Amino acid sequence: MLTICRPGPSFSGTHRRCLPDLPVLDKRPGFPGRRPAGACHPFNLRKEMAVTIVETRAITGGVDTHADMHVAAALDPVGGLLGVEEFPVTPAGYARLLEWLGGFGTVCLVGIEGTGSYGAGLSRHITNAGVRVVEVDRSDRQDRRRAGKSDPLDAVSAARAAQSGRARGAPKGRDGAVEAIRALMVAKRSARSERIQTINQARSLVHTGPDDLILQRHLCGPGSGS
Repeated sequence: MLTICRPGPSFSGTHRRCLPDLPVLDKRPGFPGRRPAGACHPFNLRKEMAVTIVETRAITGGVDTHADMHVAAALDPVGGLLGVEEFPVTPAGYARLLEWLGGFGTVCLVGIEGTGSYGAGLSRHITNAGVRVVEVDRSDRQDRRRAGKSDPLDAVSAARAAQSGRARGAPKGRDGAVEAIRALMVAKRSARSERIQTINQARSLVHTGPDDLILQRHLCGPGSGS
């Protein structure tokens, strides 16, 4: 039974009397009978609960992309270098790279060089995994002057550029309508170049051909390729 302890109207000092404000609780299953007169319900009796708070840190990654191997670097929230590792340019390598970054904490941001070329596949894989990807144009020139060309240094520079906000560009998705237009433009430029090359080859054959062919060309007029 749940009772509320109140000061009695006819008592003074520390004397109290207990009144059952909710008498219907006595009839519920699992409740003991009435408490003895003068006994107060201990409100602070409760089962102890163990609460575990898991704190994860935000990880920023950077990737220097190449044709065969990608070099990745991981930074902690304050910019500390956690590690550098190489991964093959395959779907399995993409999964291993993302898993390696996730081993340090929660991956929140990844800066990738060349999302429109060597890093296109990796960029799509990480984006599909729900991680934000930004395009990193180039590594820091001052770092290169101090330490020279280095793939691990380029990966760390990419991570720092993403973490500091210097790299904010959206990755080149290589899909959708933009990619379709790009493919058409590549085919158009290639066809135009091949056409000009074919015309030049035909003119060269006429210049070195038999005399009657050269004479026919002159009769047709200058600038004629027939």
